[in-house]
Amino acid sequence: MTTTTPLPLPAWPASSGITFRRYGGLRDVAGMGEANARLRAHVGPLEPIDLDAMRHRYTHLVNCDPLVDCILAERDGITVGYGRVEWHDLNDGDRIYDITSVVEPSAWGLGIAEALVGWSEDRLREVAEANPTDRRSWFAVHVFDGDEEQERASLARGYTAVRWGAEMLRPDLEHVDEPRLPDGYVLRSPREEELPSVFQMQVEAFAEHWGQAQAD
Repeated sequence: MTTTTPLPLPAWPASSGITFRRYGGLRDVAGMGEANARLRAHVGPLEPIDLDAMRHRYTHLVNCDPLVDCILAERDGITVGYGRVEWHDLNDGDRIYDITSVVEPSAWGLGIAEALVGWSEDRLREVAEANPTDRRSWFAVHVFDGDEEQERASLARGYTAVRWGAEMLRPDLEHVDEPRLPDGYVLRSPREEELPSVFQMQVEAFAEHWGQAQAD
């Protein structure tokens, strides 16, 4: 991604204890993950935060330089939220400009979600100018069901719900039927040297999936 002079941070009254700062590297991931975990505990998604996976993701982001494309919101020095932007060209010919915005429940009602989305949109406009395309382009915000703060902030800025996801949970692992495979097929874990082929298979399998990004 082409970087530019960093976009100014949201301004906030000093008396509030709220400050915004730029992502400073992997040392920030633990605080970001804790804020995300507190949000998830409140709204109820099943997938927990995995800090090692989060560090890996922030080391291998595509079309995103977190040093200029990610900011943190802190209250009295503790991370209570963050925003990050990235973009992807999709298999259907469109381009998506993605916004990740997280605000833990203890910081709801302070305007942080609105500030993060507003900053993210401004940053993405810079990104779009630096990476011109003829593709039809969209802003997108991903919101957990039950995250009333982010939903309200997004709707206020003109976003419309267009897609829903779902998680399913079994009560236990009893009475799980053994898979029936066609003759000649086996189930096994891939060897390390086979992982590129597994990745390519996944790319091809989801090529026509709604909103699927082109493989980078």
